[in-house]
Amino acid sequence: MNSERARFVVWLVLILLLVIGFMGQFRKVEQEATDTAFIVASKRILERASNIKQEWILQGHPSELQVAGERLAISQNGWVLPIVNKGQVDCSYWLSVLYPENQEFEPYSTKNNDVGSVKDYTCEYIYAEQKVLRIQLINKKFSVSVKFIT
Repeated sequence: MNSERARFVVWLVLILLLVIGFMGQFRKVEQEATDTAFIVASKRILERASNIKQEWILQGHPSELQVAGERLAISQNGWVLPIVNKGQVDCSYWLSVLYPENQEFEPYSTKNNDVGSVKDYTCEYIYAEQKVLRIQLINKKFSVSVKFIT
């Protein structure tokens, strides 16, 4: 009877160790998948901004552009601006225009970094999983980056 119990305990411990090892690897893979999703999102934002700029060029460089039923403020170089009512900077608006699929990520907080120039904009979107998505329009150059905080 004791040998059966001992065998059962050994098997139980072995199975428990395998499950714990599997869970550890699963978390690592899940983290890598989330990191990749943020990198892909940054590329989609850049692609959407470039598509809007192409439309701006095709329409003759207007200061505002009608896209998908929305009127967008456009810079002199064709980049969509984070500008809403009466020139107010709104980072959440900018992200919703450039990446409407943002609902796939957890809620975020925004940080509007005032660069000191009326024509320069930096918005940071800080996510719960320690990731920062940054959209910038500085010196007529549009960029998107992701930073992983450890």
